[in-house]
Amino acid sequence: MLLGSLLIPWIVGRSSKQAAVADTRLKQALQVMATSNGVDATINKIETAFEGFEKDSLLIEQQDEFLRRRENLRNRVYELYAEFDSTAWWWARNIYDQARILHLISPARLDKLNQHIGQYNNNLVETAHAIDIPWHAYLGTNAVMHGSGAKEIMPSLNKQLRNLQQQRSEIAGNMAALFQ
Repeated sequence: MLLGSLLIPWIVGRSSKQAAVADTRLKQALQVMATSNGVDATINKIETAFEGFEKDSLLIEQQDEFLRRRENLRNRVYELYAEFDSTAWWWARNIYDQARILHLISPARLDKLNQHIGQYNNNLVETAHAIDIPWHAYLGTNAVMHGSGAKEIMPSLNKQLRNLQQQRSEIAGNMAALFQ
């Protein structure tokens, strides 16, 4: 009886701890996917802002109307890029730190998570470079011409941006799987 009174609380405590760790792992996996999807949504909003500008503004002949629309685009893109910048580069490192501090995954999985984070960040750099193309063309000091001779940039970038998004999604899925 004495053994039972000592053993049962230990078993219950251990069981509760394992359940809490499993619940935290699940929450981490869900957070990985949700945050990655949020980053993708912000990137898509930036892309859509440039596409909308191309469709609605490139063919405008009046200089002052074109410049007004370009300034609206600049404000929108700066706002969206600030949102992207505040999350995209930081969230995965926070996931890593939580996993390390709380011992949510094994050291081997932690190393693999770190590798995936490197891949994710490299993908973000490529994505930012792709976004730089319309950014410089439409918002830079040597901005693109407008009117009948203007050419759209975004159709040629769409495939590259979609491929990068698919790669990010796969990498995020790999990160989330480490918590399962």
